[in-house]
Amino acid sequence: MSAPVTRALVTGAAGGIGRAVCFELLSDAKRRGRKLVIAAADQVPAAVERLATELRDAGAQAHAVGHVVGGDHEI
Repeated sequence: MSAPVTRALVTGAAGGIGRAVCFELLSDAKRRGRKLVIAAADQVPAAVERLATELRDAGAQAHAVGHVVGGDHEI
């Protein structure tokens, strides 16, 4: 049987608070014997990709989502 899964989307993930939230979610999932699947989103694609790599290295299934919000570039 596989471990239960916690799924999360964290916006502003590459910043101080967002980054801390990502690692707290991972810590909590590990304490509970759960697998963490996380989508880390931020406006700085390179920073959020580095964060996703760190989260994967720490045991999460992490996906980086770079985005631009507002104006003609909104997705």
